[in-house]
Amino acid sequence: MLRDVSTFWPTLQNPSRLRPLLLAVSIFFASLALAALPGKTAQAADAMRLKENFLVIGLTPYTQKLANDDLAFSLQNGSNQPLDLVLQRAGTSRLVRALGLAPSEEPPLRLFASDDSEFIASPETPHIIKLQIPAASLQTFLLIGATDGRPLYLWSPSHFMAFENRLQAVQLTLVSTLLLMVGVATFMVAYRRSRRGVHAVVMAMGLLVLLVSLRGEEMARNSGFDLDFLPNSDLTIRMALAFGLVMIALGHLNLVMRRVINRNYWTRVIIFADICLAISIGLLVTAMLSPDFAGVLSFEMPHMALGLTTACILLGVIFLPDRRDHEPG
Repeated sequence: MLRDVSTFWPTLQNPSRLRPLLLAVSIFFASLALAALPGKTAQAADAMRLKENFLVIGLTPYTQKLANDDLAFSLQNGSNQPLDLVLQRAGTSRLVRALGLAPSEEPPLRLFASDDSEFIASPETPHIIKLQIPAASLQTFLLIGATDGRPLYLWSPSHFMAFENRLQAVQLTLVSTLLLMVGVATFMVAYRRSRRGVHAVVMAMGLLVLLVSLRGEEMARNSGFDLDFLPNSDLTIRMALAFGLVMIALGHLNLVMRRVINRNYWTRVIIFADICLAISIGLLVTAMLSPDFAGVLSFEMPHMALGLTTACILLGVIFLPDRRDHEPG
């Protein structure tokens, strides 16, 4: 076993090979730490003047915190037509809510205007409010209970719909590509007759189930599907996370304690997968500490990195070298 451990990570015998990798990882996490540092928050000043060509703006710097965790801000319609707007509070990751680090449910946003009109978000989308400002008018708004650290964004309805459609297309493309890679990897496992490849495919499928659990409900809702028949999604997320972590731990132990064909190849695959997984965790932690570090994509980036981790493992199976006949598989 000592001989296997000494050959498990050949680069340990030459520490200079690790310096570029350690430097890159150090720079990455230093950048995340800087991004998570709190910055100065601007106080509400003059009213924002909006016109027909308005697209999107971060609203948080233009708000003023009041008592009872309320926010106040002013908007001026600089056009001669009523202006439709979408107010969005940044969401939280489903994984964060499933682990109990954030409330599983949140009350719908409520917005009161100075002309005594009231706007309430729907229960299906409690973080989104649609409102309208009359032509050439100036209004002050009061947002109830929104100061939980998450940023606010103000969109034009057409731009918001275009953004949601593009995000939906990216998510569907990612999941579809990973499903296709699972099929190709399964074929390669049968063709190469590799038990190690089977383990890697099962590990990747666990991460894929986690990814679909995190984004599947929203993708299905945007596509018009009803998922009320599915079990509790938070429970599915916790089970998928636990399964994925167990399979990752077994993968590392199996590589250390057993003889493995193409050990150097699988070592490189595990290293790249670990780097991608570390990036996913780092992005998730950064999004929790600084929800606006990447704008509206802050909580989407960890999901993309999780997909990259799954793809890295599957690519390792797809490009698996030929097994050697004189060694066991």
